[in-house]
Amino acid sequence: MLPEQPRAGVCLVRVEVQTRGVLITVRTHTDVERDTTAARTSTTDAESAVQTVREFLLDFLAGHRDT
Repeated sequence: MLPEQPRAGVCLVRVEVQTRGVLITVRTHTDVERDTTAARTSTTDAESAVQTVREFLLDFLAGHRDT
């Protein structure tokens, strides 16, 4: 059995001030070593952005336990 390879994920939060409020963009990449698709979510709601980050972290950690 091969030893577990380290994994690294990235979650980037960008906040842009606009004339009508803010635009929050969350980009997640579950494995920076592999060619996986990054997900992108845009919102004007801070709670929604926080929930997206939370889900990314929980999913990433759950995947780490499965390997």
